[in-house]
Amino acid sequence: MHFMQRHCVLIAISSFWQIALVAQTSSFLHLKYINRIAQTPITNIRDILQDKAGFTWIATQDGLFRYDSRSFTLYNTNAARPRWQIPEPDVQELFYDSGRNNLWVFSISTNPAVINTLSGRVIKKYNNFENKLNKTQHYRGHTSTGNQLYVLFGNGLWLLDVSLQKDPVLVYSISNGDARFVFSKGNMLYVYSTDGSIHLINSTKNYTSTIYNVSKL
Repeated sequence: MHFMQRHCVLIAISSFWQIALVAQTSSFLHLKYINRIAQTPITNIRDILQDKAGFTWIATQDGLFRYDSRSFTLYNTNAARPRWQIPEPDVQELFYDSGRNNLWVFSISTNPAVINTLSGRVIKKYNNFENKLNKTQHYRGHTSTGNQLYVLFGNGLWLLDVSLQKDPVLVYSISNGDARFVFSKGNMLYVYSTDGSIHLINSTKNYTSTIYNVSKL
């Protein structure tokens, strides 16, 4: 009899702590499943991030969406308001400059845009960026070293001014092959192109480079 009582007490205590643990967990873990944006299905999501104010930015093939936990704001070429219009709707990647509260929006074309995350307003559009290129080049990627932001297109690596005061500058050309992706480590920039070469570029020494041909190793 005493064994049964002790057994029942242990079960009751165990159940109590399980319930308490679930209650404690649910107090700070809130999940919400979202499968539709502005009454349309969410498809082809390319990138997603959250700024320090808590807004979630979602890059898709059909535009950029800002979610404030209640509603969505759509940024594309024909947005409801001019302050939400970006040069291209097919957004590939995002870069968040938290120090300046600026969100860089990179589309499939060569015309990026910059949005101030606090006001939600498009503050910079590079509508004529493609005119600086010899031919139409698709966006390949971006990377940053310190306060420098670089964007890669098929023909080379461009330096973008995060203060928005200067025009983009081509700092490194890709003469052979087609540039595919870029990443950075410290002051070094690494660019891979379709001809099998890897370009190691020093951003502090006038962008001097060493080229390795992987296909010949």
